Amino acid sequence: MSRLDGYRMKLMLVGVIAAIVLGCLEPADGSVIAVGPGPSSDFDTIQAGIDATSDGDMVLMAPGEYVIAEPITFRGKAITVTSEAGPDETIIRMGTPADTNRGSVVVFESNETDASVLDGFTITGGSGSWVQHALYPHVYGGGVLFNSSSATVRNCAIVQNRAGRGGGVVCLYPCSPTLIDCIIAENSSIRSGGGLSGHFGASLTLTNCIVRGNSAGSDGGGVMCAFNSSMNITNCTILENSGAGHGAGLNCWESSSVMLGNCTIAKNSSDSVGAGVFCGGNSSIQMTNCSITNNSASSQCGAIFCFSSSLVNITNSIIWGNAAPNGDQITLTPGASTLTVTYSNVAGGQTGVTVDGGSTLNWGAGNIDADPCFADPNNEDYHLKSEAGRWDPNSQTWVRDEITSPCIDAGDPMSPIRWEPFPNGGFVNMGAYAGTSEASKTYFGKPICETIIAGDINGDGQVNRADMEIMALHWTDEEPLPLP
Repeated sequence: MSRLDGYRMKLMLVGVIAAIVLGCLEPADGSVIAVGPGPSSDFDTIQAGIDATSDGDMVLMAPGEYVIAEPITFRGKAITVTSEAGPDETIIRMGTPADTNRGSVVVFESNETDASVLDGFTITGGSGSWVQHALYPHVYGGGVLFNSSSATVRNCAIVQNRAGRGGGVVCLYPCSPTLIDCIIAENSSIRSGGGLSGHFGASLTLTNCIVRGNSAGSDGGGVMCAFNSSMNITNCTILENSGAGHGAGLNCWESSSVMLGNCTIAKNSSDSVGAGVFCGGNSSIQMTNCSITNNSASSQCGAIFCFSSSLVNITNSIIWGNAAPNGDQITLTPGASTLTVTYSNVAGGQTGVTVDGGSTLNWGAGNIDADPCFADPNNEDYHLKSEAGRWDPNSQTWVRDEITSPCIDAGDPMSPIRWEPFPNGGFVNMGAYAGTSEASKTYFGKPICETIIAGDINGDGQVNRADMEIMALHWTDEEPLPLP
């Protein structure tokens, strides 16, 4: 089985569920246009189906491989283009482009909004499209190109595409696309953003996605956010990406900002500095409940590199096991950068942070330096070991370990525990699964209490002062949790 087949299989179940739902539902105010081979379909090409739609319609694609010579475009329509059987069975491949300057597989360029939906495809073979820019004219977006336009892309595998910048996906100019439950893998760029890139005022939301095995000839092998752009990245894995320049996992550059929540950035490799994360040029990164581990740089700083007036805040996170000849974990260079670290596990503690003149380290409360006891980092399982229970993604069951991670219950006492399963100790964990339904359970050194007792907030099987203290700490909290 090839790596591409493996990525498709991960999305197969989602595709099957989507197909079942689609079999029961039709657009409330629109028509369903069938595309595929055979007389039962309305059209045999994707673009013909799209061209026949009006706002609110759905294009339903039969399984198969659709080889195209021109990019798929929605032409500004608020429609849903979806597959019957999911990305494992429905492939859009760019063949030989009719116009060598238009080699992207899908292009959003006609003021589309999030009401334009692409759902359940493998997008592959793209070579990018020429975009003229006053300073950076280049070939952008091998797989999907957002050019001053937005959309919602769900349940897609964007794999084995290439471009000058943004090999898998690129967002250019003011736009606000959303990618959900997608795999962005094995794409490449000549310059920056091998997997995913945002430039020139773009704003991107990335949720429940895997960015894996992409490469860049310069910066941001996995993700690049640059030139007044912003990204909100939640519940994502950025893994095994590579780059010749800065930030093989994530690069945030030139007055840009990134919000990272419940993300794992691991096993990325850079030929320069900041293999895991690079932040510079008046940019900022807010990192909450993340794990940055096993990244390696050939020059300096395996985990996080702060450069040229950057601002990085780290909370409830784990920075561990990264490697470089100079500064394994975190480096702040001269240039008035500021790094704030609270309630996080950093290898080497404060001495694991290299601070050059002119920059500032704010070493806050609750930081520790201890082996996080990841379940199986060699096989990319970064759940925390626990004698009370750890979620095993392979068996899809809770298992108990012989040791318990010191990162359990070690997060900020004022952070919500959200969906952490019982017993959760009443305090959030550190790391990528903190606050989620896969957070490792709290061990109290005695048999697990199997009965929920009224008033037992921390789950130790007793109602006592510890529960009162947790309740008092959050007595004034008013913000309700959203539904899962």
